[in-house]
Amino acid sequence: MNPGDSHLAHGIGYIRRFAIREQLYKAIDAKSYGIIEFPDNRYKKAQFIRVAPDTSIDHIKHLLFNVWSDTQPSLVISITGGAKKYKMPPRMVKAFRQGLLKVASSTGAWIITGGLNTGIMKLIGEIVRVKPVSKLKSRPINLIGIATWGCVAGATDRLVVQGEVVRYPKQREEVQGEASLEPNHTNFLLIDDGLIHKYGGEIQFRARLEKAISATGNRQLHQLPSFSERTEPLVLLEAKSTPVPVVLLVIEGGPNTIRTVHEAVVQNSIPAVLFDGTGRCCNFFGKVYRKYLEYKDQLIPPKNATQSENITTTKPITEEEVKQILRAEVAEDIKKFRGKDNLDQTDYFQMVYECIHKKFKLLTIIGFNLDDLTEPDIDLVILKALLIASNIEYHAESEDGTKSACYFRRKLEQLQLALDWDRVDIAKTYIMTDKEDWAEIDLNKLFITALERNQVNFIKLFLEHDFSLTSLFENYDKLSVLYRMLDSSPHTSSYYRSLDIHLDDNTDGNIGANDTLYYIYRRYIKPLIGDFFEIDAVLGTTTFEDNTSSNNPSRQNSEAFIEDMDIDKLLLFWAVLTNKQDCALLFWSRTKNKICAALTANLLYTKIIANKRFQYDKGLCQERAHEFEQLAINLLNLLYKYHKRECTYSIVRQIPSYGNCTWLSIAAEANAKNFIAHRAVQDVLKNIWYGYIHEETSDTMIVLSSFIPLLSGFINYQTSLIYVDADQAVSDEVKY
Repeated sequence: MNPGDSHLAHGIGYIRRFAIREQLYKAIDAKSYGIIEFPDNRYKKAQFIRVAPDTSIDHIKHLLFNVWSDTQPSLVISITGGAKKYKMPPRMVKAFRQGLLKVASSTGAWIITGGLNTGIMKLIGEIVRVKPVSKLKSRPINLIGIATWGCVAGATDRLVVQGEVVRYPKQREEVQGEASLEPNHTNFLLIDDGLIHKYGGEIQFRARLEKAISATGNRQLHQLPSFSERTEPLVLLEAKSTPVPVVLLVIEGGPNTIRTVHEAVVQNSIPAVLFDGTGRCCNFFGKVYRKYLEYKDQLIPPKNATQSENITTTKPITEEEVKQILRAEVAEDIKKFRGKDNLDQTDYFQMVYECIHKKFKLLTIIGFNLDDLTEPDIDLVILKALLIASNIEYHAESEDGTKSACYFRRKLEQLQLALDWDRVDIAKTYIMTDKEDWAEIDLNKLFITALERNQVNFIKLFLEHDFSLTSLFENYDKLSVLYRMLDSSPHTSSYYRSLDIHLDDNTDGNIGANDTLYYIYRRYIKPLIGDFFEIDAVLGTTTFEDNTSSNNPSRQNSEAFIEDMDIDKLLLFWAVLTNKQDCALLFWSRTKNKICAALTANLLYTKIIANKRFQYDKGLCQERAHEFEQLAINLLNLLYKYHKRECTYSIVRQIPSYGNCTWLSIAAEANAKNFIAHRAVQDVLKNIWYGYIHEETSDTMIVLSSFIPLLSGFINYQTSLIYVDADQAVSDEVKY
């Protein structure tokens, strides 16, 4: 496609999306919509829409997932709490900032708040605004505000528009019952319930939206034939989609926060994490929760409870009796939520009690004590809450007592969450607790993801539980996909695009089924190692070993061949080329002929450093090259110490699986001076220099014999040069 066609296609795509968005706004019956510019945040604009509380949630979900954003979130973190001025303790702010940003930026999570520039909502906006540059791969954070239209300051003056860009200055005067929009949010859903200066009009809408996001079903727009041809009403059709986990975080809060928690937990089964010690709502929940625990074991179980659940060691008590006891003990706390005039007759205790009694496992109460120097691990808390919720959602066993398909699907989803968080400790301790489960779960996609992200701890975990690299890469397709990433990576694409090497450039014409593997070596590996690397020797290792082994008459099947190819070696090369040192070290530790593997890794890094087309940190690559050279030297020390003669032979032995290269030839190409300076290598060079003359012969005798030939008879000679036959080369390369 030429540049003109590309621009035309892009323009048509933009017009098409614009048309779909306009159709969607009409279907939603948006009263107002447009883009907000904040003077305090000129570099970030926020899209907004004003809708009724009973607006179709499916339409709003489609707007968020497909119009306002290009990707679906992997997680939604809903944060609620005090809308009034609230000063969080600095230590809590630090812990909350670190945990929230770690989760949101590393997993592609969306954050939902009340959207106003006050209380917890303002704090979250400031945390996102000052997001530090992380060493981890960071993703943009979508911060979505869902607020009541009648409580948004300046809404009727500024935001009654249809698709326009409006400036939204900060309100100078504070008015009771309203607040400005928080300027660091990326999107706003403004819920117009017809009331003015009355908070809480968005609670049920927000709960319905969060439930729809976490649901397994989804309704999506069907494919439009042409934006210009569409005149009928917009229709949403049933379509399968991946459910998005949702978790509610609660900090401080008042009466409306209790309503929000009740709606989310009881009505929609969304897990909630409350930070006891932050004030009001959270403290109230924490107090009732702790007192409920005192009586929980005494409750008379329901009729359908199992026999083991009916066993109690104390006097049984009814649910109603527990409720009355708790209500009496927190009577003073209840009054605080009803206001000074006691006009609010809402039974907040009943809401809290229903959350605790009916959805006990969905609640996580985190005690935050100002005197405790231990900071809560926010990301770990969120992950545990999601794991508990997913455990409740699926049935662990089938009717016959065996583990169900849902059980294993849940385990896979939980592993995906742990992988997104990079929490291998959670995977070990809370998810894969039964060793038998490892054999029943398809880990292929997770393993590839861990490779791409350089999550070496997860790779180790999978390999420790007998994950089969042979099965994963049995036809080389997935291996080819990994290597082809080098063609598009911003760090390596400049170099590899400059190489005029293609899959059909096989000059031999006899590679057959191994074209893909031949292409990997020819395009990605040999150009850096050098012309002395013989690809045919690598691909011919299987045949060569067949001729030297009487126990394996037929090794031509694909499974045997890929085992001979040493997948660990190929993954080592890939890890070096993609600058994933942790992965490279892991696969080096698993590969055969570790000295040769380390020297080859050193050579690849050396060539990367020397080539300007590679966009890597050259200083870091130099450190990594030195690390591999040192690994080779360490092993050479051991070999030379305990097997001096074999060490001498090994240094100049050709290794078929490494293209008939020798340790010495690779070290020389990489200019590995420290390795070459090793005494073992110097002994070899000395032997090569002296030839058949014994190394103990003095230099004086050699010089004199050059002028007086008769003296040559007094020189000591070796019986043979350093030599090893082909059979020995193949069998020994596995050792070292």
